[in-house]
Amino acid sequence: MARGKRRRKAAAYALCEGVPRSSGWHGIGVVIRDTRHHRLGALADQVRGLPPDRARFAAIAAALRASRRLGIDRLIVYCHDPSVVNQINRREPTPPERLAGCLEVRALLNMFRYAEVATLPWPKNLEAIGLARQAAAQPPPGIADRAQPALPLTG
Repeated sequence: MARGKRRRKAAAYALCEGVPRSSGWHGIGVVIRDTRHHRLGALADQVRGLPPDRARFAAIAAALRASRRLGIDRLIVYCHDPSVVNQINRREPTPPERLAGCLEVRALLNMFRYAEVATLPWPKNLEAIGLARQAAAQPPPGIADRAQPALPLTG
């Protein structure tokens, strides 16, 4: 192998989920596995500034970005929401509020030798759902600083 080149992994799949919260912070969870089902990586994060219905698009985009960083060139991303998958795959019309997320995912899909987004029953996606719920339940960054009293408490 030539110096400076990363060895590319042949194929992998990613389980992903986005959990919208009314507070404006959404949790995303991603689990990336190779074809032998060995875990290559996982991601749980919070995103802000997106409409609630774009949380799943953000999770799919995060899975695609993480897979590129791992050097994967063939990928199937699984999401349990068939409407999101059908909009990405152009089987359903995309509502205007979801168009930006859908276009972002389609652009990221083009960066792979082979990539697709497919549906998966939610019981098989529980690992990603758990990560997304855990991330969404965490207090947003910086909230602990604001929750501290300004003066020290004395007894």
